[in-house]
Amino acid sequence: MVGELTGYPTDDRPPSGTHDVSFVCDDIHATIAKLTDKGVKFLGPLEEESWGSVIRFEMPGEVKVMLYQAKYAPPA
Repeated sequence: MVGELTGYPTDDRPPSGTHDVSFVCDDIHATIAKLTDKGVKFLGPLEEESWGSVIRFEMPGEVKVMLYQAKYAPPA
C-alpha cells in the first residue's frame, strides 16, 4: 500500500475548515467496476486530465471524493 500526501496552491481560497479528499488507484476501470458493484454512485463520467484519469463520488456525510489514476510515477 502506498500513501501520498500533497498540497496544492490555489487562487480560489476555499473557506477555512474545508477539505478535499482524493484516492489514487492503479487501475481506475477495475476500481470503478468494483465500487459500482458495491453500490457506489459516481457523480459524473470518467474524465481525462493532463495528470491523470479522474472520477468523483460521494461518501456518507456528503463528502465528495476524487478517485484518480495518475499518469505520473507516484513517489516511492
